[in-house]
Formats: sequence, structure tokens, C-alpha cells
Amino acid sequence: MHRMRCPLRRTALIPALFLSFSLCLFAEEGSSSPERPPYSALLTRYLARDAEGIRLESEKERAALKLQQYALEKGVSFTVSTGDVNFTFGAGGSAVEGRPGLEVDIPRAGDLAVTVNAPVSAGGGADHAGYGIDAGVRAGLITGRRDEEKALFLENEFAFRDAQWNVTRRRLAAEQEFCAAVKELLTLQNAVIEAQVAVLSARYDLESKKAGGYGASSVIIRTAELKLRRQERIRDEAERKMERALGKFAADCGIDHAEIPEDIPNEALANVSASDASLSVEVEKLARQQNINTLRRKAQDRFFTLSGSLGYVWESDAAVASGYLANGNRYISYAPGSSLRAGTGIGLGGVTLNTSVRLPLEDPVSPSLTVGLQWKSYGFKVFNIARKMRAIEAEQEKEAIVKAEKDFRDKAEDFNRRMADLNWQYEIMLQETELFRINMEEQQSWFGRGIIRELDYLDARNQYHLALNSLLSAKIDRRLYNIEAALLFVPEGR
Repeated sequence: MHRMRCPLRRTALIPALFLSFSLCLFAEEGSSSPERPPYSALLTRYLARDAEGIRLESEKERAALKLQQYALEKGVSFTVSTGDVNFTFGAGGSAVEGRPGLEVDIPRAGDLAVTVNAPVSAGGGADHAGYGIDAGVRAGLITGRRDEEKALFLENEFAFRDAQWNVTRRRLAAEQEFCAAVKELLTLQNAVIEAQVAVLSARYDLESKKAGGYGASSVIIRTAELKLRRQERIRDEAERKMERALGKFAADCGIDHAEIPEDIPNEALANVSASDASLSVEVEKLARQQNINTLRRKAQDRFFTLSGSLGYVWESDAAVASGYLANGNRYISYAPGSSLRAGTGIGLGGVTLNTSVRLPLEDPVSPSLTVGLQWKSYGFKVFNIARKMRAIEAEQEKEAIVKAEKDFRDKAEDFNRRMADLNWQYEIMLQETELFRINMEEQQSWFGRGIIRELDYLDARNQYHLALNSLLSAKIDRRLYNIEAALLFVPEGR
């Protein structure tokens, strides 16, 4: 329906008044409706201009890049390095020492890492040149690192999914704003229709009193004129409000002119109570965090940890022997040499034991052993207290999920009541609209045969359009209900 202000002269005859108003009221009904942008097109334009939605799209892209960066950093990584290269300059000549190497890190495989270094040196005044290789592997055999890394990955992955959900949620929220704007336009249009008919009724009353013989200066005529002016002012104000609201609506949709869409779709209402509570936003969020926290607790609750390392070293000028000459000077003999090394790290509550063994292959009977022991007097007690605190946290998380599920069921019951009310309301509006349409067509036929006044027919037509607006508003209410229902759940594939 279109808003239409029909200019009428006070001095016009009553039949002409009603005929003019009727033509103005009906003129646009069939002519411009086909040109109206459909509901879906207006909604698409409205969403495309939503600044918050555009910002959240950028945040989603940023979160995707951050997840990609994390996956690269925490996957299998290769690091090639020159090491620190040391240049020495002196009277005896110049020398250079370096330790280039390669490291392969696989953090998700229990802190597994493979390193290869090649120490080199040259110069020093006697054409000295040394080189070698130092290769090793270390791994966390019994450790919480895997669980911690998995928890970190899940956090980054869910951060990306949250960014995706924020985009979807904002789109639904923006559609709510769009629907609210359409409902407001329907309300303003109702006010315009009622004000126009009130003006017509007041004008008819004035002309009737004039035709009844009352003088222009009589109290009755002046009262009728004042009533007409008041109704015209109310009509003008209603039309201005409608015009401003349509202008804002058009600007929000990025078009020059807008009308109220008439093709508002009728949607079947979502049955919230039939949905899985675990897919609700609150329950899913708590369950997700519980999963991450469980992994971290599992890593922190390890009373016993074990790590190991194994390596091989070969040097072109290893120190293989040392002693003192007859003159008391110390000497060191260099020769190619190689050795194996192995180490373990054991953690037991507050006790940490580190051991390493080095075995020269040229002299297997002369191994070296290094042992390191660390103990904290309160280590066991602190570990047990922390573990009990984590157990309490786990229980609290379970209770929070149970409460969230109960809250969801309560909310689902409320949605069920609303769904029943909306279905009843829509059926009533549908029946009323049809009854008012039939009544309008009958009144039009009777008016054409001169049985009733045109005012009676226009009143019937007005009631039909008000009922039609109520039906459109009921469709908007159904869409708003479905949007609220959609906002209760995480998107599919989350």
C-alpha cells in the first residue's frame, strides 16, 4: 500500500470529495506495485551496507590468517642457521669460528626435535682448520606437551570459528533491525490511513452541517471547522513522519526511494524444544572450554614425566690426550675423535633428575656421567593442592553445563509458548484479512448501486488495508521469532 495525500477543497461537493479521495487512495494500488523492490532485494542491500557486518568480515579474515600462521608455526618446522660466527684478529693471524646447523622441530610429537650442527674453525697462525658434526635427537617420552599443544590448537581454531559465528550473528542482528524498520513503517502507514479517513469524515461532517442550513458564523460550523483543521494537522504530521521514515529506510538500503515491501515471506516457525541442547550457544561454549581445560589439566596432572635425548659428535681435532712435559708445561694432543651422548630427564612431583652420559668411541672404557638433582621441600604438597584445585574446577565446569542445559530447556518452553501464540495470531490475521477483503468488495458493489454512502465503502476499504498491514506485521513477527531461535544455536558445521 502506498501513502497518498489527496488535496481536497473545503468548498467541493460531498460526492466530488469522496470520488476524489477514492481515486487518490486507489491510484497507486496497481500501477507501481510491480516496480517495488522485493523484500529479499531490500534486505540484501540493507545487509551490504551494514558497517558492523563489514568490520566483522575483516575480523574473520584476520582470524583465518592467524590460524594459518599458528598451524605453520606449530607444525613440522625447519630452521637453518649460521650460528654465531666469531672473527678473531691478532698478530699471529686471523681466525674464524662458526657453528652452522639445521633443526627440525615437531612439537605435536611430544616435543620431538632433531638437530644437526657442524662446528668449523680456521686460521690461528698455523694453517689450523677444524670441523666436525654434532647430531642429536630429543623427545618427550612421557610428557604433557602433546595435550598442551592440542589445547592451544583448539583455542586458535575456535577463535576462528567464533569469528565466523560473529559474522553470522551480526547478519541476523542486522536483519532484526531491518524487520523492525519494516514494522515501524507499517505502523506509520496505519496512522496515515486512519488520519486520512478521519479528515474525510470531518470534512463530510462539515459539509453535511452546511447543507443542513447552519450559518458560517454559527458555533456548530466553527466547531466542525476546528475539528477538520485538527484532523488535517494530525494527517499532515503522520504523512511527514512516514516520509521521513521512508527516506531513512531508503538510505539504509542504498536506494533513492523505497516503499514498504508487500512480498514479506511467511516462514514456518522453528521448534526450539526439538533441537539438541548441546548445540545451543551457551552449552557449546561451556563444553568447548571444558574440553580445552581438560586437556590442560591432563597435562598438568602428570606426576611422572620422562624425556630423553641421543646424539653423536665427531670432531676433526678433538682433544684426545693431555699431560705435562718435563719442563712442567701442559700439553694437549688433538686427533680426530667421535663420541656418543645420551641423556634423560625425570620429573616426579617436586623432584627433578637430569642425567647425561658421554662415551668416546676411541676410548669406550672412559665414559663420563653428569647427574643433576633438584628437590623442593614443598613440591609434593603444592602438586597435590594444585591437582585438587583442578579437580574442583572440573566439577564446577560440569555443574555449569548442567545449569546451561536446564536454562536452555526453560527457554525452549518459552519459545514453544511464543510459537503457539504466533501461529494462532497468524491464523486469526489471515482469516480477518480475508473477511475484510470480502466485506470491502461487497461494500464496493453496494456503493456502485447507490445502496450505501461512499464513506461506508471507504471505511471498509480502510479496515481491509489495516488488516492487511497486521498480516504483514505478523509475518515479520514470525521472521523475528526464527531469527531469535537461530541466535540460540551455533551454526551448522561449527
